[in-house]
Parts: sequence; C-alpha cells; structure tokens
Amino acid sequence: MSNQNPMIVETALIEHLSNSIASVQAVGSLATYEWYVANEDMPPLPSLFVFPDDEAKVVDSGQGFDIESQTYVVSIIVSHVPSRDYTNTAAIAAGEIMAEVADSLIGWRPEYQGSRLPGFMPVHYDGRSSPNFNPGFAEFPVLYKTGMVLTGS
Repeated sequence: MSNQNPMIVETALIEHLSNSIASVQAVGSLATYEWYVANEDMPPLPSLFVFPDDEAKVVDSGQGFDIESQTYVVSIIVSHVPSRDYTNTAAIAAGEIMAEVADSLIGWRPEYQGSRLPGFMPVHYDGRSSPNFNPGFAEFPVLYKTGMVLTGS
C-alpha cells in the first residue's frame, strides 16, 4: 500500500490469526506455503496461509479522499482423504475454521506488534473461491479486504 510497507498488512494478518485461531497448527505466508511445495512436504494440518490476491487498487471514496484497497486470501488447508463422501469431512473441518477466521477478522483493524496501523479501515469478507481437493489435503480460499485512507483525491 502506498504509504506503508506493502507486506505490513500481510504480516499483521498472519500475526493476528496466529494469536487468535487456536485450532490450527500453523499460520504462514505464501512464501512459507511455496517452501512446503518446493520441498514436496506437507504443512502441519490444519494450517492457514495468507497472501495478497491482486494488486492494490485506488478508488475515489466520493467524500474527498481516496481509498487504496487490497484483497487478501486466507487459504485454509485441512486434511483430505478421498472416499465416497470425501468433500464432507474436509468441508466440515474447513467450515469450522472459516467461522473462527471470520469472527477474528471481520471488523478488525490491522495492527502490528500491538500498535494499530494508521489509516486502515476494518477488514471485511469479500467472498471465496472454489475449494481445491488434492491427495492428502484440501484448500479452501476465503477473501478478505481492507483499505487505507489516502489524503486528498
């Protein structure tokens, strides 16, 4: 985001989720997830991985200031063993974690190491993508958005 280190919100989300979601074994960044993939290893399950979904966008608020918004993916990774009802077990496990993540993030204003990041708007739910079922694990990506108020327009 323009006036802040672009990684600070991602880092803040990871820190917040690590401190507030007790039901997961690990919370990490896209780089952490890619490390597991490159080493043909499985992250501890269940896990959460947080990463930006797209480039930040600046929009006019219509109230004399611009808002730079950014969407983040919180990917919920749970155990998945194929069977006749393979989606049920993974979906139920992911659904419980999704509810915890939503309760933790919706309305939360980004803060890092105990200090609120200035100018940021509360986080809100922004939809979800289709789950991805793999041998051994399933991914359930959920989108959250926040924005930073920019002075003037």
